[in-house]
Amino acid sequence: MRVVFGLLTLFTSALSPAAAQLPENVNETLRRIFASAEFAPQRFGPARWIENGTAYTTVEKSAANPDASDIVRYETATGARSVYISARQLVPAGATDASGGRIPAATTGSSTGRLAH
Repeated sequence: MRVVFGLLTLFTSALSPAAAQLPENVNETLRRIFASAEFAPQRFGPARWIENGTAYTTVEKSAANPDASDIVRYETATGARSVYISARQLVPAGATDASGGRIPAATTGSSTGRLAH
């Protein structure tokens, strides 16, 4: 019985310093790591080659609307970047946001209904 009590005392005293080493905000740190995008790696793509490889398109956050994405074109030889299709042009006519508010759609560029960009 003394041996069991001695081992229990030793085990309990060994755990106290380990528990004391945990930072106070461990829950907040774990939340930041696993539940937010703060530590998420930056991703590339999806990328699609166009114009026989002289350019490619990819999806990037819109500078005009941070909650939306633009389709961006890059020239392969120079790396020149241009917005190929803006986030606003990707909104269908009559679309609404999560609160039910109407989202303004882009105007069409011709009678064919193609979007102007």
